[in-house]
Amino acid sequence: MRSHVEFRSSALLDAQGDETGPKGEAVARLLAAGLPGHRYQIERVDPEDWGWRVQIANSAFPLWIGCGHIRNMPTAISVSSNRPGPTSGAG
Repeated sequence: MRSHVEFRSSALLDAQGDETGPKGEAVARLLAAGLPGHRYQIERVDPEDWGWRVQIANSAFPLWIGCGHIRNMPTAISVSSNRPGPTSGAG
């Protein structure tokens, strides 16, 4: 399962204004609005020092998606998950 995606989109850039705040809010809000249609329950959307975090309800482990911009690439957006990878061995 892919856990990191990078893409370019001028349509998903944050609104002009506060250039000092974290980037990625537009993508985070888009995901938070769309994921419930795929049976994911969104707990909250929070700013972080690196971008925006979309917290997803999950009883097995903490799950969130991070959204932010890539430096020196004005229309590049990075989206990644903290989903743990598969474990090896049974014990």
